[in-house]
Amino acid sequence: GIPTIWAKMELFTVNSMGMGVHSGLIPTILILAALSFGAFYLARRMGSHLLHILSFSAVLIMIAFSTIGVVVIRANADTPVNMNVPSDAMRLLPYLNREQYGERALVKGPHFDARPIKVNKSPRYGLVGDKYEVVDEKYEYEYASKDQITFPRIGHTESSRPTLHRRWKKYLTGNDKGKPTSGMYNMKYMFSYQFNWMYWRYF
Repeated sequence: GIPTIWAKMELFTVNSMGMGVHSGLIPTILILAALSFGAFYLARRMGSHLLHILSFSAVLIMIAFSTIGVVVIRANADTPVNMNVPSDAMRLLPYLNREQYGERALVKGPHFDARPIKVNKSPRYGLVGDKYEVVDEKYEYEYASKDQITFPRIGHTESSRPTLHRRWKKYLTGNDKGKPTSGMYNMKYMFSYQFNWMYWRYF
């Protein structure tokens, strides 16, 4: 989205052109303005009322999302509560993507006992002096297709979570061995634990 464009432009203007921090906003705004103007021009030339409405709606959405800039302004003010300090475009993007909470597969993903077959790394830039440098790495794990199931019901695979999950597997199926490859097991776990134990028991 727009924050991604801003981050790429920020890296280019600061590291390659030697401009100041937040200078990536300038080409980002110019790109968005050019796209908006082109959409309105095309809509008028084609006489398309629908394209005009869609273009106008897109511009309003961009204006609405521009309030995210307040997050950067607040972070630079160094308020007492300033989690993850999203003070520039590079730190804002992981903040908006909620990377600090990790990623979980919702529709299709690995079962709780799966082991990754590949680790993909991507750099994370931070402001060091007057330039952006790689200060961290983001890890993304790939799993074998045989270890992925539809509608996975557990997101944590680290620490003692698989052991705890095996207890529920034994409670549901009478067996804590093997891998949960069936959709029926996932449904049982969802209704017995996630719905019943974690929710309905309070009513």
